[in-house]
Amino acid sequence: MGAAALAPGSLSVLAAAFPEPRERAQAIGLWAGVSGLGLAIGPLAGGWLIQIASWPAIFFVNLPVGLLALALSVPRLSESRNPTAQRIDLPGQVLVTGALVCLVMALIEGSSQGWTSGLILGLFIGSAVLLAAFLLVEARVREPMVPLRLFSNRVFSVANLASLVLGFAMVGTLFFAVQFLQNVQGYTALEAGLRVLPASVGIFAVAPFVGQLTARIGPRLPIVLGALLAATSLFLTATTLQPDTSYATLGWQVGLFGIGCGFMLTPLTAAVLSATPQERSGLGSSILNTCRTVGITLGVAVLGAFVLQQFPGNIASQLTQRGLPGPISATIADKIAAAGAGASQAPQPGHLPLPPAVLHQAISQAFVDTLHGTFLISAIGLFAAALLVAFLLWQKQHATGTSVESVGLREATEALAMQDVVQEEVTG
Repeated sequence: MGAAALAPGSLSVLAAAFPEPRERAQAIGLWAGVSGLGLAIGPLAGGWLIQIASWPAIFFVNLPVGLLALALSVPRLSESRNPTAQRIDLPGQVLVTGALVCLVMALIEGSSQGWTSGLILGLFIGSAVLLAAFLLVEARVREPMVPLRLFSNRVFSVANLASLVLGFAMVGTLFFAVQFLQNVQGYTALEAGLRVLPASVGIFAVAPFVGQLTARIGPRLPIVLGALLAATSLFLTATTLQPDTSYATLGWQVGLFGIGCGFMLTPLTAAVLSATPQERSGLGSSILNTCRTVGITLGVAVLGAFVLQQFPGNIASQLTQRGLPGPISATIADKIAAAGAGASQAPQPGHLPLPPAVLHQAISQAFVDTLHGTFLISAIGLFAAALLVAFLLWQKQHATGTSVESVGLREATEALAMQDVVQEEVTG
């Protein structure tokens, strides 16, 4: 609940604090870079806390950050609100929250409960019904939480959808990359976090160039290029990753993925805000943040469900290839899969008909084979986003002049050329 109150409103606060378009775009560029940095350094901060204490210490990370933000924001941040808003759309909030809760629960519990079980089918049906009811309410209520007419703007809809895909791919990729580094290659949590830092370095390294490029040609080409670069890195990882893959190979692929994400973050934000009426910029920024957060949630849930579904079968296949009968392989695989990929690092109870080294090799290979599918799914999603943006993310030009949307976009993107200053502040 705290994060929900904090994250979606951050862009609307920036819009109020920086009314001048050039300054606002500069602030948006810094906001986008810090957002990407937060996703990338999370494993590093968590690994460090685990290294010096234990895993519950990760929950303390918000205390110093939150207290510092509170101390700085109370005297400095000015309030921003929609002067025409009078009512809270409580039915809309309840319905969309219920729809997302049902969907995420179904994805997480599907592997353990069975995808055709009454509970999982009921959750999927409930999610669809609640979502339909939400759309019906939003179309009829006087002050909807999400005015559906905003999505009639092609730029607004496509950019938000691409942001959802980006959140899905970023968190899913970094999450499972850390799992691979720890549970297969045996790095500590801190060492694994350090090895995914090229993602954040890639995001910041391209920020000044992306700002200048977006200012000159608009957001479409940078977004498409970024999505293709990120998808390419994931395709390469999906086809080359093995238990003994060297970091020299994996590191530059992670860096290329970060560069691709860096090409997407700021142009997507500029595109959404340019397609939102000035007086509703807070709403537009909140929808953008919400879409990205939904993508993050679905990334872990969907890819996690995929791993849970595929991992036991891959273990059984690896054990069968090593000479064990099929039924025995399946029994052992089910028990090992319940412990996750970390089972390869822990001693197994009882007497198993394979030497520990061979068992470790089988589990590691099975987990890597499963990760191939997760990276491939994310790559396909990014490639689809690139196609969608390439064909649909453009503004119509009126016969008498440039549309209001494209003017707003030009004002926003021209200011992104100032990112050299922002970059120096960040890296300094």
